[in-house]
Amino acid sequence: MSTLRICFRDAAIGAADAPIFRHFSWVVEPFQAWVITGANGSGKSALAQALAGGLPVTSRSPETNQWSERPDADAVALISFERQREIVFDERYHDDGEFMDGGVDPGTAALDFILRRKRGAAMPPITAPARLEQLVRRLGIGPLLGRGVKYLSTGEIRKVLLCRELLREPTLLIFDEPYEGLDAATRVVLREEIERLVAESVQPSGEALGPRPSNVLVITDRYEHVPQATTHVLHIVDRGVAFAGTRKDFEARGIPSELKQLGAAETAVLNETLAATVAGEERAGQGPGRPLIELRNVVVSYGGRRVLSDLSLSIRTGEHTLVRGPNGCGKTTLLNLINGDNPQVYANDVTVCGMKRGSGESIWQVKARLGQVSYALHVEYAYRCYASLIETVLSGFHDSIGLYREPNYSEISAAERWLGVVGLTHKRAEPFSQLSYGEQRVALILRAVVKQPELLILDEPCHGLDARHRSEVLTIADYIGQHTDATLLYVTHDPDEQLACTRQVFEYRAQGWVLTVV
Repeated sequence: MSTLRICFRDAAIGAADAPIFRHFSWVVEPFQAWVITGANGSGKSALAQALAGGLPVTSRSPETNQWSERPDADAVALISFERQREIVFDERYHDDGEFMDGGVDPGTAALDFILRRKRGAAMPPITAPARLEQLVRRLGIGPLLGRGVKYLSTGEIRKVLLCRELLREPTLLIFDEPYEGLDAATRVVLREEIERLVAESVQPSGEALGPRPSNVLVITDRYEHVPQATTHVLHIVDRGVAFAGTRKDFEARGIPSELKQLGAAETAVLNETLAATVAGEERAGQGPGRPLIELRNVVVSYGGRRVLSDLSLSIRTGEHTLVRGPNGCGKTTLLNLINGDNPQVYANDVTVCGMKRGSGESIWQVKARLGQVSYALHVEYAYRCYASLIETVLSGFHDSIGLYREPNYSEISAAERWLGVVGLTHKRAEPFSQLSYGEQRVALILRAVVKQPELLILDEPCHGLDARHRSEVLTIADYIGQHTDATLLYVTHDPDEQLACTRQVFEYRAQGWVLTVV
């Protein structure tokens, strides 16, 4: 039975000298299912971190002299990009590949991760085998159990993490942007699971079957992702409560503009701004139709598992290409062969921007011709970078993680113009690490486009963006595709994100990779 009560009374959340929230009040009663929504940077994820014990909370109501009520942090499970990033960091920290035969450390197997088994430790018996079997079957992760966590895709890690957390039956289960980066099939599986959990959490009696968390909290900036059984909405604007009440009352007021895509008039203004921003910048000056990417019969394997098999792909300048396929089909591996981040490129026939890989060219010669955004780059930046927002954008001119050269006037001018396009000029001096996840993503997109590269690789660029920023990014990408010399290579799982400038689709189907001209 769900009896959890959450109560913040006049709370400050975050560091004492610079709290994220001040005078924050919010009450969750038993049998209520809440969603927290708001634009990027509003503070949604900070609330999740506070509930999970990741941020300090100081609170006292002068009227009642009562402290806030929260579940013990150990009883809270958080499913989020940040949590997945921590898992990747931990696997990287413990990687012993340089001391192993073949130079490859398989890492922690998914089953060991789910059961919280430490590396090298004796394997105790599974305490709830029937429950584990049920979750593995429901989430469809049986084939993943023997694979290393660090070799799983974004969607695969999320399902494995959810299985791990459900197995310990937490008091509070928090989903922060649960569907980002997932393919259509995985979204269906996860949506069914979340809908089931939310519906069970509002049952006032023993009607729900089997173990379950007492409360489920969903955080999303896409209102269409709100579970059907949700009863209440907390809407956050600029780190303050704009609305807290029933879902019915929230929807009766009308969905706020910051949760909607750009309107036609706003899109027209953005295109005018883009025209002015791009107009004065240097173009690549490439001839039309020149071969840009050539992959011939590519084969890539990890630990005996073949990820790509006899794959061939040709992209000429101006052939903006959309790449689609389920989680784990090899999309990221494909992109890493192109951008030079996969060493197996030297064992294959790969030519990028006229340079045949393994013919004496350096990785930096290749990267100088590319701009890219990806999950891996975001993790790398979050792990290593201490740059400010504008330094992050400027680093795109030098293909570095952080800025280590003095930028010139034209570079600074270009970076500032792009920050103006997305309305982030006022945050130019803020550290990258202190921006919201969505703002970090936008910063990395600007980093990719600022030098107007010959090839622009966008791997799930809208991951973590609210509706407004999502439509901004899609408008920017499409404008670049239609009005500059850059050729786009775009990966997405969202069917609504196909750009108008797309010329061909490279898609993984049951029979393998298929190229279709649009």
